[in-house]
Amino acid sequence: MSETRPLTDTRDMKCVHDVFRRALEDAPDQIAAVDDGETEKAACFADYLADVLWLLRAHHDGEDLLLYPLLAERVPEERGLFSRMEVQHVEVVSRLEAAELAAERFGESGSRVDGDALEAACRALMDELDGHLTEEEEEVVPIVSRTVTPEEW
Repeated sequence: MSETRPLTDTRDMKCVHDVFRRALEDAPDQIAAVDDGETEKAACFADYLADVLWLLRAHHDGEDLLLYPLLAERVPEERGLFSRMEVQHVEVVSRLEAAELAAERFGESGSRVDGDALEAACRALMDELDGHLTEEEEEVVPIVSRTVTPEEW
């Protein structure tokens, strides 16, 4: 009879994902609160958003470098799922880069035009990201809890 180990607690993944969701969902209201040309307030929000986007990039890079190769090795029958996550990461990165550039421009100018561009970039990123995060939580995280040890996690 084989011994089964306890599941790894992966609840922190959803907490991290929720940081991204909330920041991007709140972005339009935060941008709208900046009056045209109000560079100090725009720079403050742009810096905050740049930090969130940096965290998103680091999160996905970590998954790409550490998590998905391990999962592909341990659960080869799910390679299709892991490949789909990789493709989604590529799509997220292209929208992430657009949001980073838009945040930089808005932070420098504080202009309404640049604010509108940043809002559109955040919405486009969220449109791509939300489905990915949900699928990762529903499909990948349960696999992680069974196949990755707490020490590895």
